[in-house]
Amino acid sequence: MGQSLLGGAEEKEVSLMEIKIDHGTAYTFRLTDKTAKPEQRKYITQLIVGIDGAVIFMNFSSVEKDSDEEKKVFEIAKTIQLVKVNRT
Repeated sequence: MGQSLLGGAEEKEVSLMEIKIDHGTAYTFRLTDKTAKPEQRKYITQLIVGIDGAVIFMNFSSVEKDSDEEKKVFEIAKTIQLVKVNRT
C-alpha cells in the first residue's frame, strides 16, 4: 500500500497505523508531497477500511499535518457500516 507514491514523497517508507473502528478494521498512512508549494495540499493520507470482506479506500489531502479535516475523516471512518441488501 502506498509504495507507488513513495517516489514523490519525503518519506522513504510507508508506515501503517491501525485505527480502532466500531465494525471492522482500518489502517491509515500519510505521505508528504516533496514537490508541493507551501499553500498547496502537501499531506496525502490514505485510509483503508475492511468490514465483512468489503474494503473501502478513502484518499484525502490537506495543507496542514493533523488537520481538522483529517480528524473528521477519521471520526467518520470509525462509524462506517456495511449494510447488506437482499434483492429479489
